[in-house]
Amino acid sequence: MVVTDRKHIRLPSAAFLMLALALLSHSIVGVNARPHTGGYVVAEYGAHVLSKVTSDGARTVVYTFAGNTWPRNVAVDSDGNYIVTELLADVLSRITPNGLRTTIYNFPRGTIPDGVAIDSQGNYLVTESGVNVLSRITASGVRTVVYGFSGWTWAAGVAVDSAGDYVVAESGADVLSKITPSGVRKVIYRFDGGAWPMNVAIDSEGNCIVTEYGVYLLSKITPNGVRTVIHRFPAGTWPAGVAIDPAGGYIVTELLLNVLSRITPSGVRTVIHSYPAGTLPAGVVVVPAREPSSSADALGPAGKLTILAPYLALAGLILAASTVYVVNRRRKAHHETSEAKGSMHFTSTGRRVL
Repeated sequence: MVVTDRKHIRLPSAAFLMLALALLSHSIVGVNARPHTGGYVVAEYGAHVLSKVTSDGARTVVYTFAGNTWPRNVAVDSDGNYIVTELLADVLSRITPNGLRTTIYNFPRGTIPDGVAIDSQGNYLVTESGVNVLSRITASGVRTVVYGFSGWTWAAGVAVDSAGDYVVAESGADVLSKITPSGVRKVIYRFDGGAWPMNVAIDSEGNCIVTEYGVYLLSKITPNGVRTVIHRFPAGTWPAGVAIDPAGGYIVTELLLNVLSRITPSGVRTVIHSYPAGTLPAGVVVVPAREPSSSADALGPAGKLTILAPYLALAGLILAASTVYVVNRRRKAHHETSEAKGSMHFTSTGRRVL
């Protein structure tokens, strides 16, 4: 019976090992999961470069501009092309992922195109900081003025909300405003003087995530105009661009620190990439991930283990149940045999009877 007991122990141990492996696979994926994106495309203002950075921090150059172009902000269109405002060149350009550049629109000198966003019709919304205008430019290069700001507004970042309205960070006026496609403007929030709201992204709940360039803050403004601070950067950081990844993290370019960072909604900061001094990363956009060839690919390196985990768990349960059943049957048979032996006796001729 000692050998039999060892066999009984070995079988359930294998079952529980399989269950443990299935559960562990979920734990591993949960700990190591990264936002599944196609990377972050950054307009490197000082280096005159458009670059792409992976979630692991690896950087490649997509396009190198002519000197004194100053690529400022970037958006990505439905075809995966990068739409770039070239601040000092007064140009809106399109750059393919393979690095081919075409001019969408040439602005008059001194226009200073700054922020850029794309609406659901594929039009480009551009803040023209030098002339205090928000304009709309079609894919074929036709421009119309949506709104003319008064005073020294310095309209900077722009985003399109779920209703199709344009949210603008008015840096010089310390205002976050909403402008309808027909040109009606409403103030969402007035910052304290010197905040210099530089850029804005809109999350899935309609909150505006704003980089406050002058006071080194990342803040959240609700649709009702309630502001909370998400993260305080060290003085001299100058948070500039902001985008939101699929996991709800905030991707921020820290202009003077030459860093691309990720901030969680709870305010925890991690550095994605550190640039050489003088790079001045400005605008940033999250590139949608490629269409995965399988659900395992969509979950990254641990995807296959994740996909197998439910099946491993089921197999473990079946094996465990089968083992328990076999053990119980053996125990029952052993018990019945023992009882039978206990009630047996032998005749004088050696025959066994009950």
